[in-house]
Amino acid sequence: MSLKTRELTDEADDRLVANATEEFFVRRRPLYEVVGQLGMWGVIINGVQASIIEHHKMKEVTWSGRNSM
Repeated sequence: MSLKTRELTDEADDRLVANATEEFFVRRRPLYEVVGQLGMWGVIINGVQASIIEHHKMKEVTWSGRNSM
């Protein structure tokens, strides 16, 4: 099996596990609760990743409302 084919197979396996896990939780809990939990964990994980990868840049930013406009 070529490296490219193996990578595609690994991605398909990952999607299969993710979809099966999501179906398991959706079947046991209300959809709004599952989506809320996914969003909450996504924010936490992305915040941790951003603080690890870009912590130097975060210290330099001027945190004010003027930057968003």
